[in-house]
Amino acid sequence: MRTVHPTSQFTSRELDILALLATGDSNAEIATKLYLSVDTIAYHVRAMLRRTGARNRVELATRSLAEGVLQASPWPPAVATRRPLKTNSDDSASG
Repeated sequence: MRTVHPTSQFTSRELDILALLATGDSNAEIATKLYLSVDTIAYHVRAMLRRTGARNRVELATRSLAEGVLQASPWPPAVATRRPLKTNSDDSASG
């Protein structure tokens, strides 16, 4: 099993990107909607993947929904809270 590093709280910008990423938007689509460059979006996505230990965008979005960082209903996903994702290391500490 991979070691997953604890996450710090996502920034407001990262949460905005995460919500759009969870709808299936590409980096270019997210950049257009947020008036940012594609490189800036790619940077933030890589940073979130690295901090959470998620292997890809799908895992990042799925874990964010499962952990309550995003809420799927109503669609499209919206930021539920401003708290960090739970990590696998959190599970081992409780049990």
